[in-house]
Amino acid sequence: MDAKDFYGIYRDLAEQLGVETTIRIYKHLHGLQITFPVKLYSKSYIEKQIKE
Repeated sequence: MDAKDFYGIYRDLAEQLGVETTIRIYKHLHGLQITFPVKLYSKSYIEKQIKE
């Protein structure tokens, strides 16, 4: 089994994260709609980095 065997977004995930991780994500989250925020880091983390 490789990335080409997956459908849609799962193919993208398999290409980037690997087949095993994609299957784990599917088993845990399938059927849910997920939106990822534009910002990756928290405000407190950014402030801490600036202070350092």
